[in-house]
Amino acid sequence: MPAATIINRFVIGIENSNYEVYLLELINSSAFFLNKGKGHYKSPISEENGQYDAEAPDYEIDFKLLATQTLLMGYSTLALQPEVITKGVTFYTSCKRPRNRIKASQIHVILRDLSVNDLEEIRRHKTRRTCTENDIPEILNTIETRKNILLLLPYIFKFDNQIQLDKAIDIITCSLNNDFHNLLSYRKKIAPDFDTYLTAVYDNKFLIFEENQSNLIFHEYVSTSETPTYLELSGYDTTYPRIQQ
Repeated sequence: MPAATIINRFVIGIENSNYEVYLLELINSSAFFLNKGKGHYKSPISEENGQYDAEAPDYEIDFKLLATQTLLMGYSTLALQPEVITKGVTFYTSCKRPRNRIKASQIHVILRDLSVNDLEEIRRHKTRRTCTENDIPEILNTIETRKNILLLLPYIFKFDNQIQLDKAIDIITCSLNNDFHNLLSYRKKIAPDFDTYLTAVYDNKFLIFEENQSNLIFHEYVSTSETPTYLELSGYDTTYPRIQQ
């Protein structure tokens, strides 16, 4: 996804430059989540006491970004930063580290071959020497959240050839389960009483998945046209940073 859609406050001058805003729009456009909460969701007045990011009459949920810190650092420091001066006038300021490279971890790559035991062993060893070595413990901090959570996987899925939507969703679901099955199993051990959902974008749609027995099952999709904040932030796309994987 473009940096503007995943790095909070990345677009200067836009109050809603925050992925939590469009995730709230997403669940309020989702028949599944509306039925789960028996009504619309609202942001709490304050989160000082650990309140959920979104509250409905019968359900509460928190929003989390499922990405490595090194990848986010690359986006935040190597992408041009938009500044909205007034409506229709946007300047793009130089990135913080021009002509530099950042070695970053792709979350699905580093997790794919790690067992639950591997993740538990990583959690037990607190000392890390490099930024990429810290990526997995930071991911575990997110996944250990003892709340119902909706994980935003900040990737846009694409296929080289045009295929039917149902087939594309099946392929994406299989790929996600190959990469994240053990991470979801780890979460079930740490926070067994809380629900886990995941969303990512394909074909201008947010795909919504729910964890069930450590696998993701597809529920529904919501068009990105139903999330105006996401569309607005996507309009401030800049050149993707050069990140060494």
